[in-house]
Amino acid sequence: MITFGSGQTNGAPLALTTTPTTLHTAPAGAATPHRVTARILGAPANVAVHLGVYASDGVTLLSKLDMAALSNDFTFDQIPLNGGLVLKVWADQAAGFFLGTVDDQANVAGVASVPLMSGLIAAVVSASRYGINVQGGAGTATIANAQVAMPRAGTLSNLRAFVDATVSNAATLTISVFKNGVATALSVTIAAAQTTVTQVSLGSIPVAADDLITFGVVCGTGAPVANVHASCLFQ
Repeated sequence: MITFGSGQTNGAPLALTTTPTTLHTAPAGAATPHRVTARILGAPANVAVHLGVYASDGVTLLSKLDMAALSNDFTFDQIPLNGGLVLKVWADQAAGFFLGTVDDQANVAGVASVPLMSGLIAAVVSASRYGINVQGGAGTATIANAQVAMPRAGTLSNLRAFVDATVSNAATLTISVFKNGVATALSVTIAAAQTTVTQVSLGSIPVAADDLITFGVVCGTGAPVANVHASCLFQ
């Protein structure tokens, strides 16, 4: 959700001063950590901006992050907070720049997002190739040789796939996440003449501990002269 600092009115940008101003107060429960992203707008070059993490009393400074403004807009990204900690922001000088919106994302404790990657898989005419977590190579025609066992239950989502060259010769590629040897609904199609623009799937699929997962590239007729790279998120 998008929230605003205590010094902001109706979400208007907050002018930064040399006085620490409350940006965000985390929820008290340790089981509900938040990850906070703050965007700084219109910062003059080489003016330092500071983010301080304070105890729940709002007075005791626990840690501080300093960043010199090397560009007009920049971001403090994904700062984890919980237990009622308070995040404050200030600058070395009041120089007419502002804090924009604050992206406050509540997470479920103990669940991490881990990327799974295919490595390079070379598309082969009228054939399927499989690969996961490899660098280089061209994939394998035997799915059993290109599977990993999931370490715990969770979900797979956000399949992203792109090719390293324009798909040629009227070929069409279908890139899917395979679970236990079967293509799942996490799938995208890269059509003939498609360039290197990334294709993104919708939805998610559940996985159990020890489910076998891999990426598969199925090519129809026509030599594509392209290699596929794919990834998805495991949560």
